[in-house]
Amino acid sequence: MGPGSVTTLVPAPPGPPGPPEPPDPTRPTLDPRLRSRRIEVRRSEGRRRLRRLSAGLAVVASVALVAGIAWSPLLDVDRIVVVGAEHVDIDLVVEASGVTRSTPLVTVDREATARHVEELAWVREATVTRTWPGTLTIAVVERTPVARVEGTEGQRFLVDRRGRVLGPEGPLVASSLPTLSGVGTPAEAGSILSSSAAGALELAVLLPSATPPDMGVFAVERQASGRLVATMTLPDGSWATVLFGNADQLPDKVLSWAAVLTGVDVAGITAIDVSVPSAPSLTRG
Repeated sequence: MGPGSVTTLVPAPPGPPGPPEPPDPTRPTLDPRLRSRRIEVRRSEGRRRLRRLSAGLAVVASVALVAGIAWSPLLDVDRIVVVGAEHVDIDLVVEASGVTRSTPLVTVDREATARHVEELAWVREATVTRTWPGTLTIAVVERTPVARVEGTEGQRFLVDRRGRVLGPEGPLVASSLPTLSGVGTPAEAGSILSSSAAGALELAVLLPSATPPDMGVFAVERQASGRLVATMTLPDGSWATVLFGNADQLPDKVLSWAAVLTGVDVAGITAIDVSVPSAPSLTRG
């Protein structure tokens, strides 16, 4: 060949296939039935994995569907029902709950909502329940007033047995509640009277059940010395004072007082001294 020429190599055409290799006598042969069994096992495992994957995808899809419905406007709070509210304003209960009509019902924390409502002065206990598709019910148990306490401007405030100030006196409260004095001036609703009011409050709880129906207790005073004095009305319209002394043994003193009222003629009595419960004494005017 001259200079600059190119040589192209053309592969030779394949020849006829040679004879098959003889089987290796040292290599173990697999029984066809065992081989078929292995193939079937692998196929079964594949089908199980596929079923598990399908089930997992179905669960994810269901959860996504439920979450989508729960957060949709279909399950928003449509109605807030307040039951048991006699003295506390229903709008205040709804406001204190913190729940609005646009709130998804599934997201309402019932225990937290109840705690918020129980911060209201009149509410002793609150229970919150959900009713699908869109009703939230707030059931309240109100505190029971046992006495009145005069405020700084002459307004009377209601208090419960623990000295919690419930709010100004309203038309729904029985007029037979006694007025307490010498127990401090109540602050805003929800505040607590000082511990010095404990004895007067205990008397306000004990006296009504022990008072005869034709008599009444309209005032309990805690004097500067700590002694307790109640003022009661008699059947003839006159009034008498009841001297209870200090704040110990009050249940026994009230029992002694009730025994005196039922065992003697109360006409003309001006004072009953039960500071020593086992030895009550009377003063007639």
